[in-house]
Amino acid sequence: MRVCIIETGLPPEECQTEFGTYPVMIENWLKPALPEASFETISVVSGEKLPENPAGFDAYVISGSRHGVYDEIEWIAQLEAFLVRLRDAKMPLCGICFGHQIMAQAYGGIVEKSDKGWGFGTQKYQLHNEDNPVLVLHQDQVVQAPESAKSVGGNEFCPLGALRYDFPALSVQFHPEFSPAYIADMAKRFRGSRFPEHIADAALADLQSQANTSVKMANEVAELFRQNQH
Repeated sequence: MRVCIIETGLPPEECQTEFGTYPVMIENWLKPALPEASFETISVVSGEKLPENPAGFDAYVISGSRHGVYDEIEWIAQLEAFLVRLRDAKMPLCGICFGHQIMAQAYGGIVEKSDKGWGFGTQKYQLHNEDNPVLVLHQDQVVQAPESAKSVGGNEFCPLGALRYDFPALSVQFHPEFSPAYIADMAKRFRGSRFPEHIADAALADLQSQANTSVKMANEVAELFRQNQH
């Protein structure tokens, strides 16, 4: 199985030495559940072109990003059009954070910068009727799901935190690929600059492991990819 990770954002350079890029984090998260897969990255944020043929890969994962899906950037519009082609070809697909949001927007939903502010650190999501600790890092949210999607997880802060589509696609607002150490590094490094001090302090004060949630999520994505491999 060939899995394409579409890189839509870059972690701060000073964090990459220890934690890697988003595609590295995604592969490290998903590979144990999908050992038969090989992973390749297409970095649209760095100017690389999307595949001419969606069927050139067996499945796709879309990373997180600092960009908003509503930003008027050429590669975002191109990615939205490509997502429609993936849907029409019924290609297996998973979106994370920005990936969750751009899938919703491409398929007819609405994404906005939330007036609730930053979600940062550990939150509890209802997933499959269970409370699960998850790691979040976002301001934007899906506020209206596409007609082709149903909510399968979230919380009061982010009600549409996980969506399952009527084709082989699933997306989550949280970051199953992140570690608590990465969130802690971001909170300490950017306290008072990117993140208000009280937001960073709150994230550090209640930082929990999401290891079990990440494993369950990886298994769910792996099964979706296997069942729908072309």
